[in-house]
Amino acid sequence: QGDPLEPTGISAITNQVARDLGIYRCLVTLDEDIDPEHSIKADRDNVQYEVKYSRLIELLSEEDEGLVPRLENAIDLELEKMNERKQQQYEESMQNNNGIKNNEKHKTQFRPIADWYK
Repeated sequence: QGDPLEPTGISAITNQVARDLGIYRCLVTLDEDIDPEHSIKADRDNVQYEVKYSRLIELLSEEDEGLVPRLENAIDLELEKMNERKQQQYEESMQNNNGIKNNEKHKTQFRPIADWYK
């Protein structure tokens, strides 16, 4: 993952897992046409190998032509489930007596999904 290092979240987790396992990290960053700043902001602590997302897709496809479509389908399903849960939470918050207040709280609980994210 190529996110900037934060005290919590995926960037903190990958660093901690690598340290706990005593291994180096492989950094996968998004191509510039997807997100121009992803690679620039990426945490490179304990990284031994770095690859662009498009190249990783090529490498995986060379090993198994069906792997990437299966992964994409699995991701799409998970995103659909996540969006359904968020929509349900939103609808429940609006049904409360304090719908407007809860709506504002709901907006601050979830960071907006990046433009490049499906």
